[in-house]
Amino acid sequence: MPSLSKAEKQKLIESVPFWYHSIDVGDGLITPGKRSIKQMRDMFGQFQLGDLSGKTVIDIGAWDGW
Repeated sequence: MPSLSKAEKQKLIESVPFWYHSIDVGDGLITPGKRSIKQMRDMFGQFQLGDLSGKTVIDIGAWDGW
């Protein structure tokens, strides 16, 4: 799959009327979610999961993102 340019990513982000999640899509672009990435990191920090770097997770049916 070819990579998208920053301008193409921005156009796609703007084409979605509502973003629940703030997602870092690279190139300094973050979707305008209901909560900022900082707020989400703070919330996830409450779970004290430790470092998940290099891990793979699957999110099945988590309607609210949890």
